[in-house]
Amino acid sequence: MGSNPVWLAIRTIHSLQNYRDGLQSGLVAGRHNPVLKVLGDRLSSTGQAPKAVVVGAVMRKLALNGLGCLFTATILIIMILLKFDEGGWATVLMTGGLIAACYFVREHYAQVGRAVQQLEADILPQLYAAKAIEPVPRDPEAPSRQGPCPPVGLTALSCNP
Repeated sequence: MGSNPVWLAIRTIHSLQNYRDGLQSGLVAGRHNPVLKVLGDRLSSTGQAPKAVVVGAVMRKLALNGLGCLFTATILIIMILLKFDEGGWATVLMTGGLIAACYFVREHYAQVGRAVQQLEADILPQLYAAKAIEPVPRDPEAPSRQGPCPPVGLTALSCNP
């Protein structure tokens, strides 16, 4: 079965389809994931790396991140299943709490971003419509502060003429 040319052709086609699927995920992640987009932009900005090398680097990084996620999730599931009665429930609570806290922080940042956009939309037209205030020219005849004490800084507060 392994040396049969038909099976060899079928395996080759399957491996090419798997490569194509990985290539598509690398292209999509390189365009839409901010971290991987920075990696792709950095590699392609030099002009030395062809597009295939950039996509390959993004695919490698994506595969490594996916493998790390898979290992971490596997360890978490094993810990919960084997040690639930001995404190695994605390892991469930802490992990769930951290995930919920991340979602709350994300929503807070989204609210702050919307508030800043609304503030800019409300204030910027008023700022551009405001007239510039002309500075009043100083009268050369007006008395000026001169003497042994400097007019600014902490030494002006402690100076006794």
